[in-house]
Amino acid sequence: MCHKQSQSLTAKYQTQSGSALVIGIFILVVMLLLGTALTRTLNKSADSIAYEVLGTRAYQAANIGVQHRLATIFPLDSASQYCAGGDITGADPGDVLNDPNYLTSIEGVDGLRNCRVTQVSCVDFKVNDVVYYRIRSTGECDIDGTQTSRTVEVEARSL
Repeated sequence: MCHKQSQSLTAKYQTQSGSALVIGIFILVVMLLLGTALTRTLNKSADSIAYEVLGTRAYQAANIGVQHRLATIFPLDSASQYCAGGDITGADPGDVLNDPNYLTSIEGVDGLRNCRVTQVSCVDFKVNDVVYYRIRSTGECDIDGTQTSRTVEVEARSL
């Protein structure tokens, strides 16, 4: 009897030979594909965070341009000014952008390195003795070839 059992077990093993190898290779391939997909997802997530940080920095640079222009239009101790013309007290945006010691000096700020204010524009018009302003500023950040820009537009009025 014992002899017959060992023969039947041997026959079972012979019919199953190689199937464990196929299953093992299948599991390895599936695990490799899952690992590759997870790695790609993590890399895309890291890139997304980098773009978000650069975008926030560019947004802050654009805000600096708008705030500077608002400060020249609405000085603390005098009446509000027009965007352009003989009665403006602040500097022209083109002059400011070309002055390395003015708005472009934001590159010296730790959080705004490689960022700059690239454009500041101001439009004003008068309706019923009230002057309305539209100020637009663009900030850009460029790090390792990755460039982001943000534009901020503010509308204001004289009192």
